[in-house]
Amino acid sequence: MDKVRANVSFDASIMGIRHILFHYYFMEHVARPLGGTIAEMSANYERSFGRPTNKMVENMQQAFREIKKVKNHNDYFSRIGLPVVSEEQLVAWLRTSVTNSKRRGYHGVEGPKVPSAKELAEESIKSVVPLETLCVKVRCP
Repeated sequence: MDKVRANVSFDASIMGIRHILFHYYFMEHVARPLGGTIAEMSANYERSFGRPTNKMVENMQQAFREIKKVKNHNDYFSRIGLPVVSEEQLVAWLRTSVTNSKRRGYHGVEGPKVPSAKELAEESIKSVVPLETLCVKVRCP
């Protein structure tokens, strides 16, 4: 079961993992490459009218192809600069994550604890300021 756990977890998370990898790439290579200053980035965007260069587009397309090649947690970890872990460490981490998730009420037999629309409305109405309190200098009807 433990061998399957890591694969099932990864497969269930692949879209989120790809999303994170895209953002990681974007921040490192497009938004603020090599830790450039905000002033440098602003000047670059002004010069290019916010459009990427041909080289940036080529690099991003290559990054997308590489992101799609990620096949397991350790591929993912290494791409974002985290240490590669053993299968035993990964399974222990996944088990701990499930335990923490259940303890926090994120999932379980009863499902996630998401407030109903009525509960949200009742909670938000508590922060509404009565009109009378706003009518200090203005004559209210």
